[in-house]
Amino acid sequence: SSIPGTPIEAGPFDTVVLFKINYN
Repeated sequence: SSIPGTPIEAGPFDTVVLFKINYN
């Protein structure tokens, strides 16, 4: 997706970014 960490168009990379942001 165009914006890292967005749950709307969460691709493989976005999913990892979201996980690291939420569980850092």
